[in-house]
Amino acid sequence: MAKKIIFHSTNRSDFSYTKNIIFKLSKNYETHIIFYDDNKKEYLNLKKEYSNNKRINIIFLNNSNSFTKNIIDIIMKVKPDFNFIVGDRKEMVRPTLASHYLDIPILHLGGGESTKNSPDDNYRNIISKLSCVHFCSTKFAKYRLNKIGISKKVYLVGVASYEELSKFDFSINKKILKKYDLYENKIILFSFHSESFDLNKEMKLIKFTIKKLIKLKYKVVITSSNNDFNGHLLNKYFSGLNNNNILFLDSIGSKHFKYFIYNCKFMIGNSSSGIIESIFFNKLNLSLGNRQIGRDHDKNTFFLKYNFKLIEYYLKNIENKIMDIKDMKYIYKNYKSSNVINNILNKICI
Repeated sequence: MAKKIIFHSTNRSDFSYTKNIIFKLSKNYETHIIFYDDNKKEYLNLKKEYSNNKRINIIFLNNSNSFTKNIIDIIMKVKPDFNFIVGDRKEMVRPTLASHYLDIPILHLGGGESTKNSPDDNYRNIISKLSCVHFCSTKFAKYRLNKIGISKKVYLVGVASYEELSKFDFSINKKILKKYDLYENKIILFSFHSESFDLNKEMKLIKFTIKKLIKLKYKVVITSSNNDFNGHLLNKYFSGLNNNNILFLDSIGSKHFKYFIYNCKFMIGNSSSGIIESIFFNKLNLSLGNRQIGRDHDKNTFFLKYNFKLIEYYLKNIENKIMDIKDMKYIYKNYKSSNVINNILNKICI
């Protein structure tokens, strides 16, 4: 009888990390994927695409007061051999605690990373402490796990989302551009997630930055914020900005998001995709605010924080900054993570 494994997906970002791992492991495991509120679009897309695949069971879980109980009920019904947790979002702590309570071995992808000015460090460490197998993206992440006393079953697997990026289909790129009325290398990709309860501080940063971006004469494509802190209020503001210079996209989906990275002039905001994925297409990434401070990064990323003068300086000299990032080496290497993780699970005993 095939072993069972449960994956959890809270948003586009974490699904892009696990997508190829899910499909790889589904060949040997009875695979269940729980999608949460923030990732309903991925749930609907995957349900349609894999409705006849008996090896993959797709579940959508609405957020409610009985949220944790619902997770426990699903885990008890499935009786998985492993529970696969990715990243550091607070939503991932609840299935981790549920699995720990039910004595289900936890596999964690993304342990040991660091975001010093975010509560995510605490969530990530909670998950790591309760996990029995650890898949790290960089050697620095592996070292950090060792420092907090986690040294057994810690494996370097690279960044799983690179597998998805490497499958870039150039043949449909023009179709994607035409759908959104965009031009290659003529857009700025702006992705900003609320990082605190100080909405006024964030709005000042966003308004100042967008004002400067418009002056660059490129189309500014804004992706939606997640539900952290004041995310819904940011999305309400973004949706009112649509005009000839600005395009707000409420939900792109992981499948198409890579085309926006490929076609952009540069990325700006505070998303993890800017830190990890921008270098794959050799794009400059300007990180705003404090959300990603301390994150392992390549030399194409510059941290501008809330420094308005620095933001203005970089945007005034953007063409030179873009030219400076050619031919850089990756920190986040492509290890074909799904194959590495599959081989590890086939060899180890838990």
